[in-house]
Amino acid sequence: VIGMVTLQYAGVFALVALGWLPWPALLTLAALPQALRMVRVYAAPRPAHCPAGYPSDAWPLWYVSFAFVYARTFGLALLTGLMIGWLLQ
Repeated sequence: VIGMVTLQYAGVFALVALGWLPWPALLTLAALPQALRMVRVYAAPRPAHCPAGYPSDAWPLWYVSFAFVYARTFGLALLTGLMIGWLLQ
């Protein structure tokens, strides 16, 4: 998981450095807190029972829900950065 997240950010940095993406695409760094949260969840063992406050219907998909939240945050940040870059042209 850490390698995949690292490759995402390295890819964005490389594409910005090459000029293939506009510099506002670096807004993806806003998703870094969610990435760190997801990595911590994946590094820890899965809880034996549904934690308090966690939806019981989503319990079987413990890891997937954290990945979806991160992917949504990263994707929205990237899209926003691309739109800002387009508007600045």
